[in-house]
Amino acid sequence: MPSLYRTQQGEMIDEICWRHYGTSVGTTEIVFEYNRDLAEKCPVPVAGTLIFLPVIDVVPQRHATRLWE
Repeated sequence: MPSLYRTQQGEMIDEICWRHYGTSVGTTEIVFEYNRDLAEKCPVPVAGTLIFLPVIDVVPQRHATRLWE
């Protein structure tokens, strides 16, 4: 279900996406698409800014492979 999020002082959009979706890779770009005016307020929007967080099918991130252990 989509939701509205009200920013707090000092929060960045990628941080909000990471907490909400579990990743900021790909989700940050989608959130910017749904919130076109948000780019003008970045990198750190003013506290109290409302952000629409759409439903996004998140693909799990791959973990880094260590060549030498």
